[in-house]
Amino acid sequence: MTDIVVVDLPDAVVRQIGARTGRIPRRAHADDLGTAIDDTTLVVVGAPDGGVTLAQAVHDVAPEVAVVLVAGDVAEGNEVRATLTVTPGIGRHATCVVLQEPDTLDRIADEVERAQLRLQHRRTLERVRDDISAFEGAAPETLSVYLGQLFEHAPVGILLADLDGVVRAANPCSGEVLGWKPRHAIGTSLTDMFSGEAADVASGLLRESVGSGGPNEATITRTGPDGTTQHLEVTVAPVDPDHWDLGVFVLLRDESERIRALEAAQRARQAAEADAERYAELAWTLQESLLPPDLPAIEGVHLGTRYHPAGDGSEIGGDFYDV
Repeated sequence: MTDIVVVDLPDAVVRQIGARTGRIPRRAHADDLGTAIDDTTLVVVGAPDGGVTLAQAVHDVAPEVAVVLVAGDVAEGNEVRATLTVTPGIGRHATCVVLQEPDTLDRIADEVERAQLRLQHRRTLERVRDDISAFEGAAPETLSVYLGQLFEHAPVGILLADLDGVVRAANPCSGEVLGWKPRHAIGTSLTDMFSGEAADVASGLLRESVGSGGPNEATITRTGPDGTTQHLEVTVAPVDPDHWDLGVFVLLRDESERIRALEAAQRARQAAEADAERYAELAWTLQESLLPPDLPAIEGVHLGTRYHPAGDGSEIGGDFYDV
């Protein structure tokens, strides 16, 4: 559970943070932060009087800790944000909110959620760090950081689940794909994320992956977050076939736009083919209507004709009719 530590904030703001996040913030003095925080902590700091310096000190003690700097007004907030952009090391985990803005408490609550997700991701990745050491020439810590960044910023949804299909970690993109906040997915069974036939497909993918030890994929059709039909390509594979206790990872790719584009192209092609057939039929009908049904009978004269339609006969104009 993420712990909230507050420094140099008014009591009213601390109470509001507690009410909004459902956590009881702990007050701490700037000089005591070294012993008051660990990797599970979110630090909320009053921005004035060296707030960025304090954020840097927090980063030095626990690099993964998230820090929220609370500015009193917009001008102060802009100044703090400008300072953060040029302060080495803390830009990824430090953010600034303005107390006067209406969504400040929501943003602080969101930071609590993100800090909790980072903790869960980190603990999951630590379980596979020993296996990562098998990669020659790279330190496990380095690869763990790379994997963590990949998990956090991947353009596809990624879920980590146990062998029962219960989700233990979810990256931000999975929330966009599923229409849930990532924290809502955690603790939820894969089959509960879908309904009807889609749930059966997800359950089957999990069984096949566990049984075969390899990846299995299928396209699930469901109602998407926007209420339209969503075509979701789901891949389930073991994290490590030699260590089943690590569970499985689930890749979620929303293929709806691609499939809709293919369907639209198919409809356009069929419409074009139908139009071409109608146009050709019209051309043939018009050509036949212009041809004389019979040649006139002229005494002492034998008439012969040669008709040569333009092209393949499916176009109007350019025909030759010679007598």
